[in-house]
Amino acid sequence: MDRDVYGTNLKRHRGGAPDEKWFHHVASRRDVYKLGEVSEIKKDIPAKQRYALRTAHNRRFGANVNDALFLHRIHFAFTITFHYLFPQLTMGLAPLIVVLKTLAIRTGNEAYNESTRFWTKIFGINFALGVVTGIPMEFQFGTNWAQFSRLTGGVIGQPLAMEGTFSFFLESAFLGLFLYGEKRLGKWGHWWAGFLVFLGSWLSGFFIIVTDAWMQHPVAYTRLPNGGFSVSSFWDC
Repeated sequence: MDRDVYGTNLKRHRGGAPDEKWFHHVASRRDVYKLGEVSEIKKDIPAKQRYALRTAHNRRFGANVNDALFLHRIHFAFTITFHYLFPQLTMGLAPLIVVLKTLAIRTGNEAYNESTRFWTKIFGINFALGVVTGIPMEFQFGTNWAQFSRLTGGVIGQPLAMEGTFSFFLESAFLGLFLYGEKRLGKWGHWWAGFLVFLGSWLSGFFIIVTDAWMQHPVAYTRLPNGGFSVSSFWDC
């Protein structure tokens, strides 16, 4: 009986779609698609495909520390996990600072202003650490996932560029005004600076989530002749 590396009967798949048990051993949609092609034309899986599936299985159920893909994943996972600590604190502190500044203006209680200044310093330190840990992560899109970035850059590059161009510079510019311009801006100008810092930090999170959402569930795209991806509709994203 003709079997693959997992002991699965190949003959029962010829002329029909593989069953769910077979799908369980496949590590990606691309493997499923390729196996569907093999099944459709009723040919045995070649040795190269067997090796690719065996490698995918090893990566999923028992990673090889000498494998380049495994090392890339660990490298990127460490960077993004460490970076993630800072944006979530930034997004949490930003509305708190706006609320404290609002209470300071409405009540005239100086304690709220003191609290605002204290948490703004924490916000500034956290923002700086987020920038320092975020820049290596952006470079790793090209160093660790060069082929992925080349093919999908036409889609994920847009929200990432908007995150850097719009939200990051909005947040960083008005954070400087909020930190050092309280006396020059006045109470309402200072409040608006804090609100725009809050807006920039949440817009940044939105663009990142948009990028991650497309990576997990790609929609509204077309394939280019060179194999790359291009946005077909902004409304269907």
